[in-house]
Amino acid sequence: MITPLYQAVARGDDATKRVSVDVLDETGSVIEGAERSITITADADCRFGAGEAPSVRICNVTATYPGLPAASASLQIYDLSVFSLSVTSSSPVIAPGVVLTASSPPADWPALTYTWRTGRTASVGSGPAYTITMEDIGTTISVNARLDHGGMADHYRDANWTASAPAAADKATPQIQAKLTASVVNTKRKPTVDVAISVPGIGLRPGAVSVMYGSAKLDTHLPTGQGRITLPRLPKGSYAVTVWFQGDEQVNAASAPAGTLRVAKAVKPKLKASLAKSSVKRTARAKLRIAVTAKGTKKPSGTVTIRWGKGASKTAVFALKAAKKGKATFTLPKIKKKGKYKVTIAFTGNGKLTSASARRTLKVK
Repeated sequence: MITPLYQAVARGDDATKRVSVDVLDETGSVIEGAERSITITADADCRFGAGEAPSVRICNVTATYPGLPAASASLQIYDLSVFSLSVTSSSPVIAPGVVLTASSPPADWPALTYTWRTGRTASVGSGPAYTITMEDIGTTISVNARLDHGGMADHYRDANWTASAPAAADKATPQIQAKLTASVVNTKRKPTVDVAISVPGIGLRPGAVSVMYGSAKLDTHLPTGQGRITLPRLPKGSYAVTVWFQGDEQVNAASAPAGTLRVAKAVKPKLKASLAKSSVKRTARAKLRIAVTAKGTKKPSGTVTIRWGKGASKTAVFALKAAKKGKATFTLPKIKKKGKYKVTIAFTGNGKLTSASARRTLKVK
């Protein structure tokens, strides 16, 4: 029995060394020591000559043993000299986001499996391309190509590429998304800004952030690269809000406008709330009418939060839209347990309005 071990790949490879030959007895068991009497020969196609094409060919190997018929096997072999594994960069700039590409095999070869390695982990990728990350800077990156064909396999040498520490001009440029959560607030509320810092091809970038509002500045840090930043309460007026990312040794500093914030004088609204019926059955749903009025505001809007149950454990949240002109009717979920319930209604001001609340009692029978 003759068995190929794996494909010969190098020019001049001795194909007779790429097979395993065993002599079996009538039960199919290997006869120990019989391999010393086996003769293995290979045909002329089992060696590549200089410049010969194609780079893939079939090689026939024959094994003979005294007194037994000859056994033969075919190997598919590859001319390694026509494939030189190397790595090219998509950019002369050494920075995160740069793509490294390993050379491809000749057209008549099967596909290769690539394994990328860096100084931070044993294996980071398996395709023909790899994108540099922040953690790769200063490490040596290598790729290994593997030929898997017909259950056989051969490795090719590693190709190396070094990611040097970037100069200032070679740093990555971040993208900043900054937006005021509300463009109008009152003097009793703290403005907030939603911020996200990211690097193309890399993802979110943690770091030091400054928020400029008017002539003042708030310094903070985003541990995950994104978050909501709360500013202090501000006097009445208009403020241009800008977010600055401070940058680091690998990423440039950058800024982005978050918008113009208008701070208005706080106005205390009045909240009136009434139940359509102060007593309902367990199979019915109670209706709650509210009316919000405020001086100088014809169309008050905001969020209404209704709580009931033991410890106000049940909650319903509704949006009071400006089109309703401060008036709305809310239908509560069914309350299945009999009893008296204190219903608390809280209006969260929007823009120049502050908050207001009211309380009613609902009987469920």
